[in-house]
This record gives sequence, structure tokens and C-alpha cells, in this order.
Amino acid sequence: SEASDKVRVLRKALKLSPNYVEARLELTEVLIEIGDYSQAKIQVDSTLNYDRGNPYVWFNKGRAHALAGEDQAARKSFERAIKIKDDSPDFYLTFGQLQFRRSAWDQALTTFEKALSTAIATRSTDEQADAWYWKGRLHSTKGDTSNAVDSFKKALSVNPNHEEAGIRLVTIEQQIQLEDS
Repeated sequence: SEASDKVRVLRKALKLSPNYVEARLELTEVLIEIGDYSQAKIQVDSTLNYDRGNPYVWFNKGRAHALAGEDQAARKSFERAIKIKDDSPDFYLTFGQLQFRRSAWDQALTTFEKALSTAIATRSTDEQADAWYWKGRLHSTKGDTSNAVDSFKKALSVNPNHEEAGIRLVTIEQQIQLEDS
């Protein structure tokens, strides 16, 4: 497969140049993509030997731990990434999703709001839409239908092609119609 070819090429590159942090980051991302979280964690830990101050290394460490179900380690890594680089909407979105999964509603809402304000500041419309979408998911999960509808509509106003927001909005509106009839 393309991913395993990429892993092989990146591993060869790292044998020639072990301190090539960008290749290590890319290898970690590919390993996460293919679901090899244990290898991703090994790779990211070795990357920290070369660059402890790189927020993307900490972010990928958090992703690998989160996907492996190691929420405490993930939380610490995401917090470290955000401490180093506090202007990445993606860092906040991914951290908020971990909090959402753990049912830490207030923390997740705060984190999604930070993702939204950061996305607005960086003019990232995709990440703005994602932040609105996740706020909608959170409101919907808590049974706050009107705020959920509002959030999904805002996601779609920023990015009309945000498929998940569109699906969730239609679903909620159908539920509301059923309850009203």
C-alpha cells in the first residue's frame, strides 16, 4: 500500500539522518493514519530526543495516546503542545474532542470556543466550521437543541460543504418536527 511504502521510505531516510525531525513527524502521522499507535508513540518519543520544543511533536504524541485510549497521557501532551503554540485551532479542536469523548462538557465547550476564536484570528474557515460543528455536537449531546441548531447553522454559513454539520442539522430539525407534531 501507499502508506506502507511511505513508512519504508521514511524509515530509510531516518537511518541516514536520525535527527531529521520533519521526517520523524511525517512518519508518526502516517503511523497514526494506518492505526499503528504503538509504533507512532515509539516514533514520537524518539523525536522528542531531537526536539522537545516542537509543538507538533507533542500534538502527535497526544493524538497517538488519544487514539490508543490513553486519555491522561493524551491530555498532558495536548496541553504541552498548546502551551508551546497557543494559536493552532487544530490543537484545540483535537483536544476538545478528547474532552468531549470523556464527557467533560464544560472543558470541551471552553476548548471548542478557544478553537473558534483562534480559527477566526487565523482566518481558517474550515477550522471555524469544525469548531461550530463540535460546539453543535456538544449542545446536541447535552439536549440543548436550540444552541445545537444555531451552531450547526453557523458551521454551514462558514463552510456550506461541511457535510457532518448538514447531516446533524437535518436530523435535529426532523426530531423537532416530530416532537411538535
